[in-house]
Amino acid sequence: MNQTGSSESNDFFVDISHLSQEELWRYAFIDVRETVERLLHPVKEIPSRHYPMSQSPGTNLKLDDSQFYIIFCAKGKRSFAVTKELRSRGLINVFSLKNGTDDFKDYFAKRT
Repeated sequence: MNQTGSSESNDFFVDISHLSQEELWRYAFIDVRETVERLLHPVKEIPSRHYPMSQSPGTNLKLDDSQFYIIFCAKGKRSFAVTKELRSRGLINVFSLKNGTDDFKDYFAKRT
């Protein structure tokens, strides 16, 4: 069982703690947090596109299928839902950030 409490495959998630910075920068980042969350808890270390969950990014998001993406939110649940929706549409190059924005904080804290 994975972090969402379901039996979904762990290949939906990316654990960035195992990535080099070079590997990390191969991804494009999509933030599905709401605008107020981005303002209160910005993730300044990475550039990201903003598609709030309230605007149904899983159904409205247009992505380049040759690019790899990390979808993230505060804790990983919303990003998992968006990743699952995008995967159901045939996009296999999208991944949910395993533990949300805390993963970015931990990742960059270890490298500064």
